[in-house]
Amino acid sequence: MNGDFYPYPTFYTNHTGLTNYFNFEQGDCGSCDVEKYGDWVTSDDVRNRIGVGNIPYFDFNETVEENLKEDWMRGVVDMLVPLMESKDIKVLIYSGQNDIILGPPLTENFLNSLEWSGSDQWKSSEKQVWSIKDSGSVLFKNDPVAGYSTSVSDGTSYWGFEYKVVRGAGHMVPLDQPERTYNMITEFVSL
Repeated sequence: MNGDFYPYPTFYTNHTGLTNYFNFEQGDCGSCDVEKYGDWVTSDDVRNRIGVGNIPYFDFNETVEENLKEDWMRGVVDMLVPLMESKDIKVLIYSGQNDIILGPPLTENFLNSLEWSGSDQWKSSEKQVWSIKDSGSVLFKNDPVAGYSTSVSDGTSYWGFEYKVVRGAGHMVPLDQPERTYNMITEFVSL
């Protein structure tokens, strides 16, 4: 699926004719669209809030991707389940609705296969519409639906697991939907 390192077309390209597997709504242009996230993350206000100072922002770093190749097919169950079992840790997993590589069906199948103390509650939980209310953004005045959310909790103030599907986002969720991403993380951290 990942065509970054191979000289031949991906499975996705061979079957659809499209080359952008990060977000199918963007067509083949993909990253040549205006980059909203880059503009947002480089603003002085945001840079101050996330404490990065003058460190340059790069949306694609081949060195990082090259060094992460060994992790692509490495399992994470043995690391994720203990986090989900902890009574002191909240866990958020999210997918971009239009992600071909690691989209919602793959993520949800993975989550449904996990064995942990909340798995029965997770499997019986209903997906809820997640809306951004009163964001003040012109972007969401006529369409506040940011995505869909499923969560489980034991009712304490700490423990909980939440899964969100970010509407209109592909593989690069913050790049495609910076305001929805900001809202999702802000809500999660402040709960």
